Amino acid sequence: MNALDAGLYSVLAGDTGAGGVAALVGTDRDSNKKIYQLDAPQKADPPYVLFQEAQDTPGYTFGNIDVYDHVFYLVRAFTVDANTTGPAQAGILADRLKVLLTNPSLTVSGKTVLSARFDRSYPPLKEWDGANNRYFYSRGVLVEIWVS
Repeated sequence: MNALDAGLYSVLAGDTGAGGVAALVGTDRDSNKKIYQLDAPQKADPPYVLFQEAQDTPGYTFGNIDVYDHVFYLVRAFTVDANTTGPAQAGILADRLKVLLTNPSLTVSGKTVLSARFDRSYPPLKEWDGANNRYFYSRGVLVEIWVS
């Protein structure tokens, strides 16, 4: 996990108040928050959140000195039919992600965060989980981050 990944994880995992991302997804059997980078563990029970870098475009000055990075992260919430319907719960999580990741208090070790904001939503997806005889639902957001 690089410094930007760690900073984003801290923002997501630190949202523990009522209606917060960490509060809505809860913890797994080992008391770890159900917020994962790139892929959830095979036995992870939804709801959970996945985040991953989608694009990193560096900016250089003369002499090939890297002065900034323009980075996009995809953050998706995954749910199943449970006490609340899966699509509704995925929507609640996606709405919270949009608010949380617009100008968050983001700290990145060794970098200065210039800007971080919601860029766009990703449409809901529905996928059949035949092994468990249920549907998975997901919704997500793309977050734009500038660091120097």
